Amino acid sequence: MVGCGAHRLPMVWSPVNVRAHRASRTPSIHHSVPHSWWPWLGTAKAAGAAGLLVGLFVPVIGVMAGIGLVLYFAGAVVTVVRARCYSNIPYPLLYMASVVAALALGFAA
Repeated sequence: MVGCGAHRLPMVWSPVNVRAHRASRTPSIHHSVPHSWWPWLGTAKAAGAAGLLVGLFVPVIGVMAGIGLVLYFAGAVVTVVRARCYSNIPYPLLYMASVVAALALGFAA
């Protein structure tokens, strides 16, 4: 297993891993995410972000996208825990918290 720590990039996965720039590959490599998953994970995250934007006009899509992103970041937390990079756990939790906040605001509106 490759080491991890606070000196690593503060993201579990980059905003869009489709192009797999070096800066976006580093956390995925350190957390043992298979290379073949990177494009799918990047596409899922981009679709979730687009769904949240569309959700401003079509609330049902925003809710579905938010639920998908919460599941995505829950998977990121599991991946970090399985890689035993406990110092990196707060990062996906912060991203998940922002999605949960967006969902809560959507339900409140």
